Amino acid sequence: MSKIILITFSGREDRMQLLKTYISRLIDKGYIDEWHVWDFTRSVSDREYIRENYGEIRYIRPAGGYQKIASVKKGDVKRITFRASSDFHFAFKHPNDTQFTECVAGGWSNSRSVVRKLSPESFDTLERSGDVPLWAKATSGLLNGAIENILEITFSKNGFLRSVVNSLDFPDIDLQDAAEDYIDLYVRAGWGYSLELLDVNGSYQQFIGDVGEAQPYFQAYQYYSERYTQFRDDIFLKCDDDIVYVDETGFSGFVEAIRKNRQYFIISGNVVNNGVCAYLQQKNGRLPEELGVFECPPGGFGGSLWESGGKAYQLHKFFIETGGEKIPLESPLVEWDCRNSINFIGWHGEQLRYMYLPKGDDEHMLTVEIPEFLNKKTAIYSDFMVAHLSFFPQEKNIKPSEIILLYQKIL
Repeated sequence: MSKIILITFSGREDRMQLLKTYISRLIDKGYIDEWHVWDFTRSVSDREYIRENYGEIRYIRPAGGYQKIASVKKGDVKRITFRASSDFHFAFKHPNDTQFTECVAGGWSNSRSVVRKLSPESFDTLERSGDVPLWAKATSGLLNGAIENILEITFSKNGFLRSVVNSLDFPDIDLQDAAEDYIDLYVRAGWGYSLELLDVNGSYQQFIGDVGEAQPYFQAYQYYSERYTQFRDDIFLKCDDDIVYVDETGFSGFVEAIRKNRQYFIISGNVVNNGVCAYLQQKNGRLPEELGVFECPPGGFGGSLWESGGKAYQLHKFFIETGGEKIPLESPLVEWDCRNSINFIGWHGEQLRYMYLPKGDDEHMLTVEIPEFLNKKTAIYSDFMVAHLSFFPQEKNIKPSEIILLYQKIL
């Protein structure tokens, strides 16, 4: 049974609230099976917002840092299944601890495992120079990235914490004198290897990107492309985190257009505040001239709308004042052979074989480079309206807080 999977590259908390409302409703109605929120945030507060609101963590990149996945109480047995080829780190920590215990399974290119006791300042860094492990053992071949690996934790009622990874027993940790009857479990990847947690199957799933990466989006495309055989029959949707309106009545038609029109590499929704869409909307006589002239952006990129927060503000107000009424294009599906902004796009899972993208301009690759060498076009689906808040040159004059409040009124 194929799935509908929505991908969002997350950024700022204040830009995602409306999107979360719309997508949650589509999930509740059964229109979307899974929402994969990729954490490419740049602030601690935005990361905390993602952790609290978008389900369990499924995947952690090498520089994604430690992530809390459970609290283990005395008397509990916790079993974690995961995929990692090397450097599986798990740590036991409590907010009031002066130190934390770190266990590395299959470190040093899957050759060695250690246990360390570390100070809190080591928690947010990979550097471990000068630390002498409490325990170390040669464990060549412990992990296998192609199959399921197992971490089993037993916290006995008398205060001893036992950990086993596959066939390896780590030394027991004595917590008899601990003030609390639980311990927090954190995991992370490390040193060039990613970590996938296999017990996560909910509608909301988090994917943690490398912290500090300037152009992080290739990480997501590579993840899905590497799993082509798993996802080849699914429908993928990708949207910006600042989508502030989603036409729920047109959503199923958009998905069906992607399913039936595989001759197009990707298909875009009909986007408010998108230079190409605005050009086509006005060309069909649906945007009045008093809003301004919406020319075809040169080569599909940039243009006067992309540059002007004031112009975008007026366009949003026009759409809101009509109550989110559709702004149809000249045909239900408009072919496009230039660049287009990928504010809300979709593709059939078969296309993933061509989506192992390098680091760089993912928008240009998806709408220009790959379609050109495949001799395919892209398209825009007229009957599915979404509204995109802003491009970065528009930020200064678009009055984002006011626009968000106005969109809340037509939810």
